[in-house]
Amino acid sequence: MDASEYASQATGDFGELLPAGLTCVVRGLPKESNRCFVVHEVSLFCREVPVGYIKIEFSPRKLWDKTLPTIMHFAAELEGYCGLREAIGERDVCEQVRILDGYLNFYSFNNAIPSPTVEQCNAALPELLATLKWKMQARYEGFRTWWRGCGNVAYVSVEKDFQGLGISRLLYLLAARHSASLGIRFFASTVQTESANGAWVSMTKRGWVSTTSKFSKDAKQRRFIKKTIFADDSLVARVADDVLAAIYKATLLVV
Repeated sequence: MDASEYASQATGDFGELLPAGLTCVVRGLPKESNRCFVVHEVSLFCREVPVGYIKIEFSPRKLWDKTLPTIMHFAAELEGYCGLREAIGERDVCEQVRILDGYLNFYSFNNAIPSPTVEQCNAALPELLATLKWKMQARYEGFRTWWRGCGNVAYVSVEKDFQGLGISRLLYLLAARHSASLGIRFFASTVQTESANGAWVSMTKRGWVSTTSKFSKDAKQRRFIKKTIFADDSLVARVADDVLAAIYKATLLVV
């Protein structure tokens, strides 16, 4: 299964959970370079008026394993030559490696630099690969831990006229439920606005959120919405009812 197939899974309207008047649409978004990442957008409407949306970025396990199964795949797809340059700068490598590195780095800009001989390439390649693996090991393991089978909030937005009505909490719940249906653990973003952090603090007080360091690159705690709260759909339905009532109470839309 590739990214386009995962995008095709991003369909649904949660119609059975939401009261009449609220509609939720889930769709996959294209990325310029999908690699092993997928973005789904969960949008909420009240009587066809858009009130907010949330974007989830995640890497399904099967897609990760197909795209980045090894350190070398990771280096080629995500880190590229920059990682190799850093590694060479930090290690005492042999002269053949420096010759090959100089050629790879400057050839496209300066054709006067002579290409290395076959003998020099053969002598440099094993150490060049070992150097790259040495540099990439920690990055690969950390990135894999952070992303494989995990989803992060990429962006959340509530229309200005509808802020303060609990819509962001409902969006988080709908996004987490959608993630759970795909086998993805739904994590909070590590970079949050004050309002986004306030929403997660509020959900934590309600018992919807837990923390773990198991999926962290640096052993720090990451907040996630617990799958157990979706044992039945009464919570989502109740929050949706409260949101709809708040919208009507604020007379933003006529019943």
